[in-house]
Amino acid sequence: MSINNVEPARVSGRLGLAWANLLEIMREGRISEPYGTPFDRDDLGASFALRRYRAPGPTRVPPLTGAILLVPPLMVTAEVYDISHETSAVRALLDRGADVWVVDFGAPELAPGGNARTLDDHVRAISRALDHVYAATGQPVHLAGYSQGGMFCYQAAAWRKGAGIASVVAFGSPVDWHRTLPKVAPEITDKLLVGIRTILDAPLSRMTRVPGAVAAAGFKLVSARKELGQLVEFIGNLHDREALARREARRLFLGGGGFISWPGPAMRAFIDELVVGNRLTAGGLVLDGDVVSLRDLTCPVLYFIGQHDEIARPPTVRAIVDAAPADAQIFESAVPAGHFGIVVGRVAQAQTWPQVAAWMSWIGNATPPPPWLHRVARGLPTPSTTGQAASSPPPSTPRWRDVLAQSLDALTGKAADAGAELGRHLENARWQVPRLSALATLRDDTAISLGRALADGAAAHGDQTLFIWAGRAVSYAQANARVDAVAAALALRGVSAGDAIAVWMDSRPSLLMAIVALNRLGAVAAIMPPELTATAAFDAASLTRTEIALVDPEHTATAAQVFTTVIPIKTLGVATIEGPVSQPTPPTDGPAANPGLARELALIFVRQDQDGSLRTTHITNRRWAFSALGAAAACMLTGRDTVYCCLPLHHPSGLLVAASSALVGGARLALAQGYAPLQLLHDARTYGVTVVFYAGEVCRRLVQVPRSGDEHALPIRLFAGSGLDADTWRQMKARFRAGIVEFYGASEASVVLVNASGEKIGSVGRPLPGSAQVAIASYDVEQRAVRRGADGHVLAMAAGAPGLLIAKLEGAWDQLGARAPQAILADVFAFGDHWYATRELATMDADGDVFLRGRVDRPAQPATKLSTNDAA
Repeated sequence: MSINNVEPARVSGRLGLAWANLLEIMREGRISEPYGTPFDRDDLGASFALRRYRAPGPTRVPPLTGAILLVPPLMVTAEVYDISHETSAVRALLDRGADVWVVDFGAPELAPGGNARTLDDHVRAISRALDHVYAATGQPVHLAGYSQGGMFCYQAAAWRKGAGIASVVAFGSPVDWHRTLPKVAPEITDKLLVGIRTILDAPLSRMTRVPGAVAAAGFKLVSARKELGQLVEFIGNLHDREALARREARRLFLGGGGFISWPGPAMRAFIDELVVGNRLTAGGLVLDGDVVSLRDLTCPVLYFIGQHDEIARPPTVRAIVDAAPADAQIFESAVPAGHFGIVVGRVAQAQTWPQVAAWMSWIGNATPPPPWLHRVARGLPTPSTTGQAASSPPPSTPRWRDVLAQSLDALTGKAADAGAELGRHLENARWQVPRLSALATLRDDTAISLGRALADGAAAHGDQTLFIWAGRAVSYAQANARVDAVAAALALRGVSAGDAIAVWMDSRPSLLMAIVALNRLGAVAAIMPPELTATAAFDAASLTRTEIALVDPEHTATAAQVFTTVIPIKTLGVATIEGPVSQPTPPTDGPAANPGLARELALIFVRQDQDGSLRTTHITNRRWAFSALGAAAACMLTGRDTVYCCLPLHHPSGLLVAASSALVGGARLALAQGYAPLQLLHDARTYGVTVVFYAGEVCRRLVQVPRSGDEHALPIRLFAGSGLDADTWRQMKARFRAGIVEFYGASEASVVLVNASGEKIGSVGRPLPGSAQVAIASYDVEQRAVRRGADGHVLAMAAGAPGLLIAKLEGAWDQLGARAPQAILADVFAFGDHWYATRELATMDADGDVFLRGRVDRPAQPATKLSTNDAA
């Protein structure tokens, strides 16, 4: 053969080999034998199995202390850790003396009930696997996960408070998903995500699963450049059978063989809780009724970031530093790879897995700390920005990529603004407008009550958490079932609509359940302060005309001295939120549930003044609705919010405003066991608190607490309540960078004032839609009476002049007049009108915003000024 014919023959030969290899791949699907390191398998449940890998031969290195349990992400098979001989994480760890275990979630689409799996199912599976490995080895386990699997590892470790865990290792595992979005204000990021989630609500709710093929396509789309490069490489190596064989396992895995379905419930919970709710950072994850926070991480953490990772970008992964406790031992390793390359490929074999083995050796006290290991702490530069595996420095002159990046930043910023605006409109349409419309159209015969609100909430979002108490969570459906049980038991004991029943209990969830159960029957809960003596309780029973008392164990003995009938709450199935719920059989002709109408009496609060005297406040269903719906609308509460109530539930602000607004707002309610400023800050991080309801003293004590390094990451977006003085108001805004909403609600009249914008410091704002009209009447403090003019009408005060805050009465005000005739003013501004005289001294500015100036018995300004006839 001549020299001139050599090259064409070589090319022809390569084409022939390429064609032959391509035909075999098309016919058989592969050209090499399937690969897999041998393992033993234990089926530990219907949803998962556990693999323990065996080294093919004797290892020449001493065994590492402690086993390692590898967790794959959802939608990816367990083979991600053992794709091929050249890329196998299992082999790399076995060769270095590790005892390797892998959680295998199987293929949900092939398992009975697999498409119904939840996120909780996966975290529970990991916890059970940990117990199994710990029992088999007798040593703490290194818990390691890739991508979503690392997120599961964080949750399981926090849930277990580190029990049985030597360390957590995470590979490209996001903790704060919001950091992957354009650099805009946090509230805009939240609105953007909410807008997108609201748009996708209908299609997501109908999805039973996300097929593995969709996941594979999405992975390729995100890594389009690499996918194109691998395609070019595959075509270029078609003639080289050995090269194809080396890459075949990886090609088949990424081509779809390594992807499985994502169960619909798990997918929706992931989006709602971890992406939109951002609960790994904000706190408030709920697992099996336990509230879990990454603040509970107690074991060392090593996380890997991919410097070219477009799925789990470094800032989202590094957020574990802020989410974990301030004294946590957290270490970082930066890998020059993309999301997949952190665990699979040449870089992973050269850096990731040798470092994991070295980490295990160091944690086991077998070797000194490796030189690449650097601890990460808040406020300090991360290793990757101090020269450790840093990416190449930026060029000194702009390149086309920089210009393109700047343009994209501008475009995404505009998109974020548009998305945020869309989110605001959607939220207003979904949440706020219906609440304000309900207030504006409320009539005396409107069917509305506390019991009905809980039933509606259970029907709309039964599986969502309603309240949190002492680290435990109860869903709307569970709470509704408990209320049904209590209501049925009370009905069997003869309690019916219209009956007044004393409720004498400490501030706890069972108090709330008892009140709602009585309301569900149409009965009236007369709520007693828990500190009452037997003598005072006797007077309270006379005031409220109650003979039956519903009590907790702390008040049972004393109540027996006062009331004719005493019903211990523990006999009704709600002694604790963890306890079983009894389900008594209701009478066959049982009462109608939630019969309450707006005009009907719902609650009686018994209040004890400082001098020991008692007074009562009667609350109708209408008045309850104004507080609940008004606060929910003013605070823009949604299902993503967690409301913190450190006010006692036997106080109107605690029950009517904090607890009830959370209920009608579809939010969570975190009930505090009393008030302590440091506990509030701790609970805010643990429970993911977004809205704190206060009384003035709460905030004054809070701003006196020394600052801590955790405050910058508090999820609180709003403080809401009443009684906040101007100086404390300014300190709160400066320190916590949260909004403030100041309320005022007249005790018995249907008037609620709200300063929703927070712009006028010290103001309680204006009436909500549907609320009663208010005015400032001329008032003589010494005579304790309003001042009238020559025509007999009350004199109204000019803008800015102090006087008595009064509210116009409409509808069935005669019941209020019968209870408190001294509070009713007749012929105020016109003959025949009736107004309610509050006990508040106030001013009103030209815009109609009200400023409280003290009470009639405790004026904040000199009486001479308040007595002047500065009438309009």
